[in-house]
Amino acid sequence: MQELLPSSSSGSSTGKPVDPTAVDKESLARYVEVVKAKDNVRLIMKTLQDAAPELYQAMVAERDEYMAKGLNKIDMFPSTVAVMGIAHVDGVERYLGGNGWTNIKASGCMPK
Repeated sequence: MQELLPSSSSGSSTGKPVDPTAVDKESLARYVEVVKAKDNVRLIMKTLQDAAPELYQAMVAERDEYMAKGLNKIDMFPSTVAVMGIAHVDGVERYLGGNGWTNIKASGCMPK
């Protein structure tokens, strides 16, 4: 997972040590794009689950279940659109799929 982390700014011209937590704007932008990839989110969530199961349970799993239960109560509409953070999509889909929901992919088009 280390390869997902942004690289720090290159060397210092002042001769002072470079702060390893300092990241330039371009590196941060690339990092955000990498982290948004679904496979990378899955890797991060799996790492969190393995490293800190109680934290994962509180921050991800319980919220997945809470959101899915709320969506499951909305059965008066023929279709439902839900917007959530990418880290919750798999868990909510899994829960809803277990309750008979069908996942359909959006067309990706929006009116202006």
